[in-house]
Amino acid sequence: MVRNTSFYWYCKNPPSYLQNNIRRTISIYFHYLY
Repeated sequence: MVRNTSFYWYCKNPPSYLQNNIRRTISIYFHYLY
């Protein structure tokens, strides 16, 4: 429950560094996928 709330809060208000990290991870993931 607490973890879900924290996860939801991070999805709603992601820190900029976390956002950049997720974007980089997704780009790397798609690079390997295709």
